[in-house]
Amino acid sequence: MDALSLNALSEKIVVLIELSNTIAKQKRTMVVELTLFANMFGTSERTAKEDTKC
Repeated sequence: MDALSLNALSEKIVVLIELSNTIAKQKRTMVVELTLFANMFGTSERTAKEDTKC
């Protein structure tokens, strides 16, 4: 492999690593958002059940 090919390959590897990191961050963000949504839904559901008990 010549130097130009190695350079191109290393640039592609860097891009793939950055893409992988971005995907991992998006997954973490999605988990947090889904958790918050689930907590809001669970809270409103519990409140509705408590309101019907009165």
